[in-house]
Amino acid sequence: MKISIGAAHLPAAKQQAYALRDAILSEYYSLSQLYTKSAFLKIWAKCLHANDWGHFNANSQHANKLSKKNVVVCPEVIHLLARSLCRYSFVSETEWYEFARLIYSVAYEHELALFDDEEHEYYNMEFGTPENPILLEVGPEGHNQHVVDLLYQKSSFNEMRESEFIKGLLAYAKKKRQLLSGKATIRNYHLDIYPNSGVSVASVLERAIDAGWVKKVRVYSYKEPEYKIVLTLRAVSTCLKVS
Repeated sequence: MKISIGAAHLPAAKQQAYALRDAILSEYYSLSQLYTKSAFLKIWAKCLHANDWGHFNANSQHANKLSKKNVVVCPEVIHLLARSLCRYSFVSETEWYEFARLIYSVAYEHELALFDDEEHEYYNMEFGTPENPILLEVGPEGHNQHVVDLLYQKSSFNEMRESEFIKGLLAYAKKKRQLLSGKATIRNYHLDIYPNSGVSVASVLERAIDAGWVKKVRVYSYKEPEYKIVLTLRAVSTCLKVS
């Protein structure tokens, strides 16, 4: 996702980048040779989908000169930023959570306000403590696996409007069924999701929500309430580890 900000927010964004560099070096001192100030600005700009900081700066000064956008760190992109930062820093992507936690730690107040209570708790966790032991996550199973796969592989930012999700899951299951034969086999692969028989999308969605793989969030379109289906942080974490 390309991140853009208004020219007025540039000094704060640069200061945030330097704060992030310091935070990472406090835990990953081995990156000190790679992370000169200018080199880190270039790496961070690449994470924001710019060629370098000069390119990011130019976009803000000219293309977005009058824009009031002032958000770099937000729930929708923090895990993507962390994953990119690992890649450009030549660090294993299994470290993505630690990088995400450090990115979260330098977020401004107006950015932190975009995170919900669950997300605040998640990025403030210290794993390996008695309160938060490290557990082996085997990932979603059964119908839940198809729900997570659909949202992670086929959607933007791991979310879909509920109406789009319903159509998408039915189409996903139908396409997968074409590779199978026999009702028993289809049931064994948990692809027995149909519009008017078998297992309904509503039932599958309810189970996925109860299991903690997705959540339903209210949004508004032309002042009419709608819902979108969003992968939880638990689901995103699992997808990033196996991708």
